[in-house]
Amino acid sequence: MKRSGATGIPAGSVWTLKIKKDGTASVFGTKGVGGFDGTVTSTGADRVHINLGIPSANTYVWHVSKQLLTLTKVKDPIQDRVAVFVGIWKQK
Repeated sequence: MKRSGATGIPAGSVWTLKIKKDGTASVFGTKGVGGFDGTVTSTGADRVHINLGIPSANTYVWHVSKQLLTLTKVKDPIQDRVAVFVGIWKQK
C-alpha cells in the first residue's frame, strides 16, 4: 500500500476487527495475510493504543457515529498497522 508506506499489507485486502469489552482484540484479513491478537487500550476520552502486531508505542483517535468507527493515527511508526487500522470500520 504505497499511500501509507506499508510493505506487508496487500492492496485491496479487507480486514475484520473484533474488540471485546475487556479490551482483548483480534484482526484478520483477506488475501492470505493472516491475523493478529492483542488488545486495544483506552488512553483517554477519544484515544486508544492498538497493541496488535509488532509492539511499539502508538496512539489513535477514535470516533463513533451510528454503526461506523473511525480511527485516525496520531502516532505509529509501524506503517503496516497504519494501513490496516486507519479509516472507517463498519459494524456488522
